[in-house]
Amino acid sequence: MSEMPLSETRLSDPYSNLLSHSASVPFTMDVEDPDIHTDGSFVEVVDQVLAWLETEKKPGSFFIVGELAKNYPAMVRRISEQGHELGLHGLEHVPVNSLSEQQFSTDTQKGKNILEDISGKRLSGYRAPMFSITAATPWAPGILQSLGFSYSSSVLPARNPRYSMSDAPQAPFLWPCGLLEMPAPVTSCLGLRLPFLGGIYFRYFPNRFIENALARLPDDQAPWFYCHPYDFRFGKKYIHMRDTPLWVNTLLMLNRRRAFEKMKKLFAGERASITLAELANKHQLKLTGLTEAQ
Repeated sequence: MSEMPLSETRLSDPYSNLLSHSASVPFTMDVEDPDIHTDGSFVEVVDQVLAWLETEKKPGSFFIVGELAKNYPAMVRRISEQGHELGLHGLEHVPVNSLSEQQFSTDTQKGKNILEDISGKRLSGYRAPMFSITAATPWAPGILQSLGFSYSSSVLPARNPRYSMSDAPQAPFLWPCGLLEMPAPVTSCLGLRLPFLGGIYFRYFPNRFIENALARLPDDQAPWFYCHPYDFRFGKKYIHMRDTPLWVNTLLMLNRRRAFEKMKKLFAGERASITLAELANKHQLKLTGLTEAQ
Protein backbone atom coordinates (compact mmCIF):
# COMPACT_ATOMS: atom_id res chain seq x y z
CA MET A 1 0.00 0.00 0.00
CA SER A 2 1.41 3.39 -0.96
CA GLU A 3 2.21 5.81 1.87
CA MET A 4 3.08 9.07 0.12
CA PRO A 5 2.97 12.30 2.18
CA LEU A 6 -0.05 14.52 2.33
CA SER A 7 0.18 18.20 1.45
CA GLU A 8 1.99 20.58 3.75
CA THR A 9 -0.21 22.23 6.40
CA ARG A 10 0.60 25.73 7.66
CA LEU A 11 0.46 26.30 11.41
CA SER A 12 -1.79 29.06 12.66
CA ASP A 13 -1.05 31.95 14.99
CA PRO A 14 -2.20 30.39 18.31
CA TYR A 15 0.77 28.02 18.15
CA SER A 16 3.39 30.58 17.13
CA ASN A 17 4.84 30.98 20.63
CA LEU A 18 4.89 27.26 21.31
CA LEU A 19 6.69 26.58 18.06
CA SER A 20 9.09 29.52 18.05
CA HIS A 21 12.34 28.68 16.28
CA SER A 22 14.29 30.65 18.88
CA ALA A 23 13.08 28.46 21.75
CA SER A 24 12.32 25.07 20.26
CA VAL A 25 15.27 23.75 18.31
CA PRO A 26 15.62 20.33 19.96
CA PHE A 27 19.03 18.76 20.33
CA THR A 28 19.18 15.22 18.90
CA MET A 29 22.00 12.70 18.53
CA ASP A 30 22.14 9.60 16.34
CA VAL A 31 24.10 7.15 18.48
CA GLU A 32 25.92 4.88 16.05
CA ASP A 33 29.42 3.44 15.70
CA PRO A 34 30.61 3.27 12.08
CA ASP A 35 34.26 2.66 13.07
CA ILE A 36 35.77 -0.42 11.42
CA HIS A 37 38.23 -0.63 14.33
CA THR A 38 35.59 -0.09 16.96
CA ASP A 39 36.76 0.23 20.54
CA GLY A 40 33.71 1.79 22.14
CA SER A 41 35.25 5.26 22.22
CA PHE A 42 31.99 6.76 20.95
CA VAL A 43 30.64 6.27 24.50
CA GLU A 44 33.11 8.91 25.71
CA VAL A 45 31.58 11.39 23.30
CA VAL A 46 28.06 10.53 24.44
CA ASP A 47 29.12 11.07 28.06
CA GLN A 48 30.67 14.45 27.19
CA VAL A 49 27.40 15.50 25.57
CA LEU A 50 25.41 14.26 28.56
CA ALA A 51 27.62 16.29 30.89
CA TRP A 52 27.08 19.42 28.78
CA LEU A 53 23.30 18.93 28.70
CA GLU A 54 23.27 18.39 32.45
CA THR A 55 25.27 21.58 33.07
CA GLU A 56 22.99 23.60 30.79
CA LYS A 57 19.82 21.93 32.13
CA LYS A 58 18.71 21.07 28.61
CA PRO A 59 16.89 17.94 27.43
CA GLY A 60 18.04 15.90 24.46
CA SER A 61 16.72 13.19 22.16
CA PHE A 62 19.02 10.21 21.51
CA PHE A 63 18.23 7.88 18.61
CA ILE A 64 20.19 4.72 19.30
CA VAL A 65 20.99 1.73 17.10
CA GLY A 66 19.37 -1.30 18.74
CA GLU A 67 22.35 -3.65 18.55
CA LEU A 68 24.56 -0.92 19.98
CA ALA A 69 22.13 -0.44 22.86
CA LYS A 70 22.26 -4.17 23.59
CA ASN A 71 26.07 -4.03 23.79
CA TYR A 72 26.19 -0.82 25.86
CA PRO A 73 23.15 -0.95 28.18
CA ALA A 74 24.82 1.19 30.86
CA MET A 75 25.10 4.05 28.34
CA VAL A 76 21.41 3.74 27.50
CA ARG A 77 20.47 3.77 31.18
CA ARG A 78 22.60 6.89 31.81
CA ILE A 79 20.81 8.72 28.99
CA SER A 80 17.40 7.63 30.23
CA GLU A 81 18.06 8.31 33.92
CA GLN A 82 19.08 11.88 33.12
CA GLY A 83 15.60 12.41 31.69
CA HIS A 84 16.42 12.48 27.99
CA GLU A 85 14.26 11.04 25.24
CA LEU A 86 15.22 7.68 23.73
CA GLY A 87 14.38 6.85 20.12
CA LEU A 88 15.29 4.04 17.75
CA HIS A 89 17.84 4.42 14.95
CA GLY A 90 17.23 0.97 13.49
CA LEU A 91 18.18 -2.43 14.84
CA GLU A 92 21.37 -2.14 12.78
CA HIS A 93 22.66 0.93 10.97
CA VAL A 94 21.52 -0.10 7.49
CA PRO A 95 19.28 1.79 5.04
CA VAL A 96 15.59 0.91 5.15
CA ASN A 97 15.47 0.01 1.45
CA SER A 98 18.03 -2.75 2.03
CA LEU A 99 15.38 -4.63 4.03
CA SER A 100 12.19 -6.36 2.97
CA GLU A 101 8.93 -5.18 4.52
CA GLN A 102 8.84 -8.18 6.84
CA GLN A 103 12.48 -7.82 7.84
CA PHE A 104 12.03 -4.11 8.52
CA SER A 105 9.02 -4.86 10.71
CA THR A 106 10.78 -7.66 12.59
CA ASP A 107 14.05 -5.76 13.07
CA THR A 108 12.33 -2.56 14.14
CA GLN A 109 10.26 -4.41 16.72
CA LYS A 110 13.43 -6.07 18.06
CA GLY A 111 15.25 -2.74 18.30
CA LYS A 112 12.30 -1.10 20.03
CA ASN A 113 12.08 -3.96 22.53
CA ILE A 114 15.80 -3.73 23.34
CA LEU A 115 15.66 -0.04 24.20
CA GLU A 116 12.38 -0.32 26.09
CA ASP A 117 13.61 -3.31 28.11
CA ILE A 118 16.81 -1.49 29.10
CA SER A 119 15.17 1.83 29.95
CA GLY A 120 11.75 0.73 31.15
CA LYS A 121 10.26 3.50 29.02
CA ARG A 122 8.10 3.41 25.91
CA LEU A 123 9.64 4.77 22.71
CA SER A 124 7.65 7.17 20.55
CA GLY A 125 10.25 8.30 17.97
CA TYR A 126 12.07 6.60 15.12
CA ARG A 127 14.81 7.90 12.83
CA ALA A 128 15.87 5.85 9.83
CA PRO A 129 19.60 5.40 9.29
CA MET A 130 20.80 7.89 6.66
CA PHE A 131 17.30 9.42 6.29
CA SER A 132 16.45 6.35 4.21
CA ILE A 133 12.67 6.50 4.26
CA THR A 134 12.05 7.53 0.66
CA ALA A 135 9.63 6.97 -2.21
CA ALA A 136 11.23 3.52 -2.53
CA THR A 137 9.96 2.50 0.92
CA PRO A 138 6.25 3.50 0.90
CA TRP A 139 5.43 0.73 3.39
CA ALA A 140 7.74 1.96 6.15
CA PRO A 141 5.49 4.62 7.79
CA GLY A 142 2.58 2.20 8.14
CA ILE A 143 4.82 -0.38 9.78
CA LEU A 144 6.19 2.20 12.22
CA GLN A 145 2.68 3.28 13.11
CA SER A 146 1.57 -0.31 13.66
CA LEU A 147 4.53 -0.89 16.01
CA GLY A 148 3.46 1.99 18.25
CA PHE A 149 5.70 4.83 17.10
CA SER A 150 3.95 8.21 17.08
CA TYR A 151 6.46 10.11 14.96
CA SER A 152 9.38 9.67 12.59
CA SER A 153 12.24 12.03 11.69
CA SER A 154 13.47 10.02 8.72
CA VAL A 155 12.87 12.13 5.62
CA LEU A 156 15.35 14.50 3.98
CA PRO A 157 13.29 16.88 1.78
CA ALA A 158 16.23 17.84 -0.45
CA ARG A 159 18.26 16.22 -3.19
CA ASN A 160 21.04 13.98 -1.93
CA PRO A 161 23.17 11.40 -3.74
CA ARG A 162 22.38 8.76 -1.12
CA TYR A 163 18.85 8.96 0.30
CA SER A 164 16.29 11.73 0.07
CA MET A 165 12.71 12.64 -0.83
CA SER A 166 13.16 16.00 -2.50
CA ASP A 167 9.45 16.53 -3.19
CA ALA A 168 8.41 15.90 0.43
CA PRO A 169 6.99 18.78 2.49
CA GLN A 170 9.51 20.76 4.49
CA ALA A 171 7.03 21.24 7.34
CA PRO A 172 5.78 18.42 9.59
CA PHE A 173 3.13 16.29 7.88
CA LEU A 174 0.98 13.24 8.47
CA TRP A 175 1.43 10.12 6.39
CA PRO A 176 -1.90 8.57 5.30
CA CYS A 177 -1.50 5.97 8.07
CA GLY A 178 -1.54 8.78 10.66
CA LEU A 179 2.17 8.72 11.55
CA LEU A 180 3.67 12.17 12.01
CA GLU A 181 6.81 12.97 10.02
CA MET A 182 9.25 15.61 11.26
CA PRO A 183 11.44 16.22 8.16
CA ALA A 184 15.08 17.13 8.48
CA PRO A 185 15.45 20.93 8.41
CA VAL A 186 16.53 22.43 5.10
CA THR A 187 17.04 25.95 3.77
CA SER A 188 16.94 27.47 0.29
CA CYS A 189 20.16 28.75 -1.25
CA LEU A 190 20.58 29.70 -4.91
CA GLY A 191 17.43 27.80 -5.78
CA LEU A 192 18.52 24.62 -3.99
CA ARG A 193 17.25 22.97 -0.84
CA LEU A 194 20.15 22.35 1.53
CA PRO A 195 20.34 20.63 4.91
CA PHE A 196 22.10 22.96 7.35
CA LEU A 197 21.37 22.05 10.95
CA GLY A 198 23.29 18.87 11.58
CA GLY A 199 26.16 16.54 10.88
CA ILE A 200 28.67 17.46 8.22
CA TYR A 201 26.51 20.37 7.03
CA PHE A 202 26.61 22.02 10.45
CA ARG A 203 30.36 21.54 10.67
CA TYR A 204 31.05 23.06 7.24
CA PHE A 205 28.57 25.95 7.08
CA PRO A 206 29.60 29.13 8.96
CA ASN A 207 27.59 30.21 12.00
CA ARG A 208 26.21 33.26 10.22
CA PHE A 209 24.78 31.11 7.43
CA ILE A 210 23.13 28.78 9.96
CA GLU A 211 21.64 31.61 12.01
CA ASN A 212 20.34 33.34 8.88
CA ALA A 213 18.83 30.07 7.67
CA LEU A 214 17.05 29.61 10.99
CA ALA A 215 15.75 33.18 10.90
CA ARG A 216 14.35 32.70 7.39
CA LEU A 217 12.47 29.48 8.08
CA PRO A 218 8.69 29.75 7.66
CA ASP A 219 6.68 29.51 10.88
CA ASP A 220 5.22 26.13 9.94
CA GLN A 221 8.57 24.36 9.84
CA ALA A 222 10.07 22.52 12.81
CA PRO A 223 13.87 22.77 12.90
CA TRP A 224 15.84 20.30 14.98
CA PHE A 225 19.56 19.79 15.34
CA TYR A 226 21.21 16.42 14.82
CA CYS A 227 24.71 15.08 15.34
CA HIS A 228 26.66 11.84 15.72
CA PRO A 229 29.44 10.90 18.13
CA TYR A 230 31.94 11.06 15.27
CA ASP A 231 31.08 14.73 14.63
CA PHE A 232 33.16 15.67 17.68
CA ARG A 233 36.88 15.05 18.09
CA PHE A 234 37.33 14.13 21.75
CA GLY A 235 39.32 10.95 21.39
CA LYS A 236 40.13 9.39 18.04
CA LYS A 237 41.62 11.76 15.48
CA TYR A 238 40.53 9.60 12.55
CA ILE A 239 37.77 7.01 12.25
CA HIS A 240 37.81 4.46 9.43
CA MET A 241 34.15 4.14 8.53
CA ARG A 242 32.81 0.90 7.14
CA ASP A 243 31.34 0.89 3.61
CA THR A 244 32.54 4.46 3.00
CA PRO A 245 34.79 5.61 0.12
CA LEU A 246 38.06 7.18 1.22
CA TRP A 247 37.20 10.67 -0.07
CA VAL A 248 33.84 10.64 1.74
CA ASN A 249 35.50 9.31 4.89
CA THR A 250 38.02 12.16 4.74
CA LEU A 251 35.30 14.81 4.34
CA LEU A 252 33.44 13.36 7.32
CA MET A 253 36.57 13.62 9.47
CA LEU A 254 37.31 17.27 8.74
CA ASN A 255 36.07 20.27 10.79
CA ARG A 256 35.56 18.18 13.92
CA ARG A 257 37.99 19.93 16.27
CA ARG A 258 35.80 22.98 16.98
CA ALA A 259 32.41 21.37 16.35
CA PHE A 260 31.54 20.96 20.03
CA GLU A 261 32.20 24.60 20.88
CA LYS A 262 30.29 25.64 17.77
CA MET A 263 27.33 23.53 18.89
CA LYS A 264 27.39 25.00 22.40
CA LYS A 265 27.29 28.48 20.92
CA LEU A 266 24.27 27.55 18.78
CA PHE A 267 22.42 26.32 21.86
CA ALA A 268 23.21 29.24 24.13
CA GLY A 269 20.03 30.65 25.66
CA GLU A 270 16.59 29.11 25.21
CA ARG A 271 17.29 26.70 22.37
CA ALA A 272 16.97 22.99 23.11
CA SER A 273 14.28 23.76 25.67
CA ILE A 274 12.22 20.72 24.67
CA THR A 275 12.79 17.24 23.28
CA LEU A 276 11.96 16.32 19.71
CA ALA A 277 9.07 14.20 21.02
CA GLU A 278 7.60 17.25 22.76
CA LEU A 279 7.94 19.37 19.62
CA ALA A 280 6.43 16.55 17.55
CA ASN A 281 3.48 16.32 19.93
CA LYS A 282 2.73 20.02 19.51
CA HIS A 283 2.73 19.66 15.73
CA GLN A 284 0.63 16.49 15.97
CA LEU A 285 -1.98 18.36 17.98
CA LYS A 286 -2.03 21.22 15.50
CA LEU A 287 -2.26 19.02 12.41
CA THR A 288 -5.07 16.92 13.88
CA GLY A 289 -6.94 19.87 15.36
CA LEU A 290 -6.78 18.47 18.89
CA THR A 291 -5.78 20.14 22.14
CA GLU A 292 -3.53 18.83 24.88
CA ALA A 293 -6.58 18.31 27.11
CA GLN A 294 -8.04 15.94 24.55
